[in-house]
Amino acid sequence: MTEQDDNVGPRLKYIKEVLTLYEVVSPVGRAIIKAVSGEGHLDTLEGKTICQVWNREYRGDELFPLIAEELRRRYPKTKVIPYTDFPLDDVPKWQAVKKDATGKTYSDLLKEKGCDAVMSGNGG
Repeated sequence: MTEQDDNVGPRLKYIKEVLTLYEVVSPVGRAIIKAVSGEGHLDTLEGKTICQVWNREYRGDELFPLIAEELRRRYPKTKVIPYTDFPLDDVPKWQAVKKDATGKTYSDLLKEKGCDAVMSGNGG
């Protein structure tokens, strides 16, 4: 306590003493998942294989075919593998380590199809 502290009321003295006992704790907590960087972006879609995966959200069954058609129009050498070639699942379950009925992970399925890029949403 300093000389200046002696001039404040007893309640303020008590509050200052109590507040000095606590450290700041973030309500968010510590990060438990290590961030990883992606592979970057493709310079072009021409000649690439684009895989569409869908989670049954926002009219993907209507919009993904239209997006595929437009990609093929703009990039004639591009191959689009439709969402129907992949299992329908919920996004939180799309983990590289989760296996399907055949024992394959999503990563395995994407690699088998030769995907250069994955379209996993349509802006819904």
